[in-house]
Amino acid sequence: MDWGVLEFDFNPEDPEHLRPALIVDGQHRLYGISEFLGEDIPVLVVCIVDASVQEQAFQFIVINNKAVRVPTDNVKAIIAHLDDEEQLQFRLLKAGVTYGNMSPVLRDVNDLDASPFQNLIDWPYNKKGVKLIPVSAIEQAIRYMKILFEFMSDDEDSLLEVFLAVWRAVRNNYSELWAQENSFMTKVNINAINEFIMDRLKVIWELGIVDIFFPDAVERQVIGILRLVPQIFWETPWSIKIQDNANVRNLIKSDLETLAQNVKLRKRWSEDLKIPSISE
Repeated sequence: MDWGVLEFDFNPEDPEHLRPALIVDGQHRLYGISEFLGEDIPVLVVCIVDASVQEQAFQFIVINNKAVRVPTDNVKAIIAHLDDEEQLQFRLLKAGVTYGNMSPVLRDVNDLDASPFQNLIDWPYNKKGVKLIPVSAIEQAIRYMKILFEFMSDDEDSLLEVFLAVWRAVRNNYSELWAQENSFMTKVNINAINEFIMDRLKVIWELGIVDIFFPDAVERQVIGILRLVPQIFWETPWSIKIQDNANVRNLIKSDLETLAQNVKLRKRWSEDLKIPSISE
């Protein structure tokens, strides 16, 4: 490291593009200091010399998202005309900043070794995976979890840990079906299973049976829930066309509830189910 001094001066009347520097954050502080003429006030500055336009955009978005979030439309306007917008998106993700539909939580669901969805999400960020599951399926599943466990909305670390714990249990319970092109891995089915599990998990948590902030305990509880849903339900041909809409999702959830009750009461698993196509 070499120590040195950086000096510059400019005419305040010059147009902005002729001035020697841009202030990314701290404009109001400097304005206040400039109005106080009683003494020279030292100011600590972090400076990036000869920063490219991409670097300036990145620093502005990151700094202003860590305190007061910049509106998404403003972020898009800032980077819309950059030469390498995709690279900036990935840098923002790594810095923990949401851009468009690419959030740090989705990044972790796609990347982490602990995630059952690792490299399975169908979105531009996934460069080496099979792109099996629409990103909207994961977004919808997480959104439902936030609705049920509202206190986690601002605690994304806990939210992510619990979400991954739930779905590790699903993957391990149906390992033969996981990551394959089948009805089990479709968006509508993923969200139906997610809602079925989360509804029960909330009741279990409210009864004090499980601490929702302990992922290992959550995973064990979900395994218990899924024991009531035998794999044959997913392997039997269905009498309905699999479509991504609320009617189909609710029909799947209804059958899962009936199926769980059948297993508890030791009835035939398919009794009163509407989806499986079973000849009597």
